[in-house]
Amino acid sequence: MPLLQEKLYRETFTGKDASIFEIRTIKPDEAAPFSHFLELIAQETPFTNEFTGQPKDVEKMRAGLRKLPGNPSIFWVGAFNCNELVGFLGSRAISSGNHPFFNHIYTFDLMILKKAWGKGLGSRLMQILDEQANGRGIKRIEAVVKQGNDRAMALYKKHGYQVEGTRRKSVRVGNGFIDEYYVAKLF
Repeated sequence: MPLLQEKLYRETFTGKDASIFEIRTIKPDEAAPFSHFLELIAQETPFTNEFTGQPKDVEKMRAGLRKLPGNPSIFWVGAFNCNELVGFLGSRAISSGNHPFFNHIYTFDLMILKKAWGKGLGSRLMQILDEQANGRGIKRIEAVVKQGNDRAMALYKKHGYQVEGTRRKSVRVGNGFIDEYYVAKLF
């Protein structure tokens, strides 16, 4: 198993319905499909920080993807089905400067298109996250989950995450606000 992004990650996963997913490092020449994936996610759900029509700088994305191999503070993989990006797992150290107080803590984002829901892909990506954390000696992984994102909350709890707190009225939705929950898992 490669550790974080020190090497290119690649595996094949068979979903519950026999769908085949290639889970691997996203390549720099896939910046445009990654941008398209983020737009689709924004259209499908209000539970990410992506929003419809959000400007995307594909060249900047491509440059960022080039920097991933060799960066032990970042782990990004895409889940591809029939060469289409349908899922994303991104994890990074919260302290990019490897501050000794915080270099044991990582945060993550998980996004899966609805057509890939219910196939076990989310659970496999969470297992990969755990494997990467264990391989790096990470002691804490955390995320922020928007109120109402019951599917994500159930997945994270299934994989040992606990709610540690609430950030009240943190997200504006129309004329109102919703809360976000801090979730974390300790290793």
